[in-house]
Amino acid sequence: AGTYETGEGTASRVLYTHEFTTIELDKPEVTIEESSTWTSSPDLTLDVTIGADTDNVANDTEWTAYLYQDGLLVDTVDIDAAAGSNPENSTTTITFVGYDHTDGSAYTVVVSAQADLNDVAGQGEVEVDFDSRTFIDMGN
Repeated sequence: AGTYETGEGTASRVLYTHEFTTIELDKPEVTIEESSTWTSSPDLTLDVTIGADTDNVANDTEWTAYLYQDGLLVDTVDIDAAAGSNPENSTTTITFVGYDHTDGSAYTVVVSAQADLNDVAGQGEVEVDFDSRTFIDMGN
């Protein structure tokens, strides 16, 4: 907006506008294996598959698996370290040491990464949840 003198006071009006759009980026597909295949002997072990990141939205070294027990964060695993390199376009076995998903608790695994989805101008990378899966042991 600009302000200018009219001789009879000041006036304001928009002098210039610009509208832009960005290209929608594809997130890599992430899949946490079905909870019926998780094992706990004695540690909770499961597989996470991270698809190809064709638009390079995720930071290759910032993949993390979070374990929640009854809604509380209890453990994290650095997926990059578990994979030994960039975990994208592969399946990685994740182990949460000391947790047994058949102990009567509700367990949720969330996989996230630092990613720039290009959806907020100037924001850059933020933590994005790519997948989650919950197992509730009903004691049966």
